[in-house]
Amino acid sequence: MLLTKNISLFRSERKIFENINLSLGSGKILGLKGKNGSGKTSLIKTILCILEPTSGSVFWKGKNLEKNLYDFYNNVTYIADKTSSLTKLSVKDNVNIWKKFFISN
Repeated sequence: MLLTKNISLFRSERKIFENINLSLGSGKILGLKGKNGSGKTSLIKTILCILEPTSGSVFWKGKNLEKNLYDFYNNVTYIADKTSSLTKLSVKDNVNIWKKFFISN
């Protein structure tokens, strides 16, 4: 389970988002909707530990994400934009290709 607890992100005194609490169970899909520049990508990057939150914490399977990154990245797939995917393949096929880059047998 993925859990965010009061995560906030500020950049140069500008509030991007504040006090976001989120709980997402295994096998669930979450859609983010909002205007351009509203903080959707920043929120995703914060949840993925690409950006560090100004305050708050992200948890994976009950543990602070910073202490559990290996397990987290082995169980989560993030496709950033259309240019990182092959348009001739299905979403599932694209995910499987990217998994091969990051998971070794």
